[in-house]
Amino acid sequence: MAVFGFDERTTHVGFADESSWNEPNLSFRSIACVSARVEHYCEIESRLYAARCQAGAKMAELKWSEPRTEKRGGKEHQRDTAYLMNAALYLAVEQKLRIDVVIWDKRDRESLEQQFDIREKPDEWHLQNMYRTLITFVINRWRSIEDASLHHWSFAIDQHEGLNFRMLQNHILRNVVPKNGRVAVDISNEKESPNYSLQLVDIFAGLGAYSHNHWSNYDLWIQQNKPNRSRIPAPQAHLRFPLLDFLHERCASNQLGVSLLEQKSGFGGRGFWTPYPSRTTHTVNFWCYTLN
Repeated sequence: MAVFGFDERTTHVGFADESSWNEPNLSFRSIACVSARVEHYCEIESRLYAARCQAGAKMAELKWSEPRTEKRGGKEHQRDTAYLMNAALYLAVEQKLRIDVVIWDKRDRESLEQQFDIREKPDEWHLQNMYRTLITFVINRWRSIEDASLHHWSFAIDQHEGLNFRMLQNHILRNVVPKNGRVAVDISNEKESPNYSLQLVDIFAGLGAYSHNHWSNYDLWIQQNKPNRSRIPAPQAHLRFPLLDFLHERCASNQLGVSLLEQKSGFGGRGFWTPYPSRTTHTVNFWCYTLN
């Protein structure tokens, strides 16, 4: 593991990225985390790389936010993304990785800004808190399905100037480390080595936020019998809505428990959501975060 910059004692790895975290015109934001036991990491990277090759990928890096049109590689980007997601879902079914995505509504958190008197950079403050919440969930989820042996976690988070990694790490240690000290956590910026897991979390974070920000347009697209061209005002709808369809269908066929367009009580969006994330077979979890 030294080649990837991780501590040699690492037992579990995690990769995380965010989407739409400070978009002023969008209500829903998200963070995704891909996590795995360290012994499966090289296989995961190899299979994600093979999926990109099978798709005939021409671009070195996949990013959800990169604008695409039919003339600017839109169909190629859609195909590459579908192949990458498909490989990841096979790995999730085999329980060699977990994909966890937390989605929150910025409007629900305005009361917290007032309660804690957050006047500067509230988006960064919420992002830091949601990273802490998601990583804590990921660690506790793995510990609930494994024995109580030592977990040494190494997390790589996509580069972000607004995050205080030392504070984030200390908060998580206080929240999740048992009194017997059976958890260690290291958090750092993304690794410089090529990494397909970070591309995967970028895609899933984008899918999570996008599905909730544009669910009404997606519902309309379905009612219109999924046209290749439409005037639906969601960005790149004709390229991205089929990816929502693809992911939902693949999750359904593998009984991963992911719903789409089903509303969670107390949450304004109707995008991806996993109603029962604690089931061991539900290794893909879209978590709609509410304050209650």
